[in-house]
Amino acid sequence: MSFSENLMRLRKSKGLSQEEFANEINVSRQTVSKWELGTSTPEMDKLVQISKFFNISVDDLVNSEDATGKVSDTTEINSQNQSVYNDTNINAVPKKSSSTSAKIFAVLLIGVIITIITALIILLIRDFNEKKDTKSTNNKSNNTTSNIVENKIENKASNSAENKVENNIIPSEFNSGYHNGRTEGEDVEKDLSKIITSNKTNKSIKISVEYDSRATSNPEEITEIKKGIDLDSYYEIALDYDNDGYISKYKIEVAEKTQTEKIQDAKDFNFYFNRGSRHGFHIGYDLERVITSNMEHPDKQIYVKYNDTETNEKEGIKSIKSKLETHTQYNIEFEYDSDGYINKYIIENE
Repeated sequence: MSFSENLMRLRKSKGLSQEEFANEINVSRQTVSKWELGTSTPEMDKLVQISKFFNISVDDLVNSEDATGKVSDTTEINSQNQSVYNDTNINAVPKKSSSTSAKIFAVLLIGVIITIITALIILLIRDFNEKKDTKSTNNKSNNTTSNIVENKIENKASNSAENKVENNIIPSEFNSGYHNGRTEGEDVEKDLSKIITSNKTNKSIKISVEYDSRATSNPEEITEIKKGIDLDSYYEIALDYDNDGYISKYKIEVAEKTQTEKIQDAKDFNFYFNRGSRHGFHIGYDLERVITSNMEHPDKQIYVKYNDTETNEKEGIKSIKSKLETHTQYNIEFEYDSDGYINKYIIENE
């Protein structure tokens, strides 16, 4: 079984939606979706965090055998709402792969070596530039007063772009790391944090942020824009540049979700609810989730119908719940809105 399948089984065995699991490990819901679809894989630090969260080893998480058997029995007992999924007997204990551990260790070691070498090269280049600048300054001090004045005029014209930002950062370095085009909210937030720091540090050039008919280069106002970014949404980013090639404007527009993303969102929303014949105590868990969902998603209300009562109000749903017999079987049916989200939870007596 692949990592993506293992991750999906482990998450469901915990009774978590993709959004809830993403919150647990501090990533976006789209990132979890990509992992489970197999279109991307997490970095090593995230693999370690995920394995600790599910109380299994990294080997068991990424190898080809079923890793769900490693999930703590205590988690299964506390996740009462997953009792309908417990028909499958999860007893197999995957074997740890020493070769996988060796490969992971080798990759980490190579990464550390590359980082150290890169840092040394950067230090050598900076040291060389500093010595070069010092030598140039000493040579200038030996010139006549007239030559100094002429050199200052020439340098001011030739180095206008180079000295535009502090520490002589060239445009390619100044512009590095910013996203362009369709971008996740999580990455937009990172870009805005970088712009805030840049605008506070650089006095000679500022990046203006444009969003929702508002444009500003003020760090405090950009912080307010940053608070309004939805980490789980997508945005279209466009960059404008000044005459010297530095980014001067970061423009944000909300992007339309693709059909695939809309379908996945609906699946995540509907994940916890099950139709068919169910006991009253299971339905009670569903009704509590309906109440929570209606509070968290006011634009996606779920109505509960039982006999002649149909309501989306908290107290009304609790009243329906109180009328259900714990060990009595009921039949559950759903109705959906045009986007595929459940909008009616129908309870019928068998």
